[in-house]
Amino acid sequence: MNTQPPVFTYYTPIHIAPDLWAPGSQQKLISIWRRSWAARGWNPIVLGEDDAKRHPQYEELRAKFWALPTPYGHDFEGPCFMRWAAMSAVGGGMLTDYDAINYNFEPREVDPHRMQVFADTSLPACMGAVLGSQKHFEEMTQRFANWIPSEPDWNPTVNGYHCSDLTLLIQYMETK
Repeated sequence: MNTQPPVFTYYTPIHIAPDLWAPGSQQKLISIWRRSWAARGWNPIVLGEDDAKRHPQYEELRAKFWALPTPYGHDFEGPCFMRWAAMSAVGGGMLTDYDAINYNFEPREVDPHRMQVFADTSLPACMGAVLGSQKHFEEMTQRFANWIPSEPDWNPTVNGYHCSDLTLLIQYMETK
């Protein structure tokens, strides 16, 4: 049994921009991510669609996430939302993007009763890593699924609404 604390990332193959998102290049990046976290004392775990399917509301969540407006396509944005459901399904913990390479972040004991997704909202938002309990990931999953686009979601660059987990997370943090 591995006694190192887990760190999770989420990967689902994306079928847009094949030169940028080719599965081979993404697997190489995940391999680097895995080695960097393991070298600092973590147990790196790659979650995917099968883990998200463990969430009891998977089908409903998928329908809601894929209905949110985005000019970037749901093949990209959908998995960004679905990783929160996967983290809720596995019980929470440390979630990082797989391009968040660990250079010197070693684990320390965390009291699971005090884990907070946002410990200090005066800090700048960073989607590279989130630490939270199952409850926190579930709360964000439900917030994302029930989001109704409004003025802050309007993106003049694309002349349309755009909802991503990062923009919705920032809006949530601003209201706290």
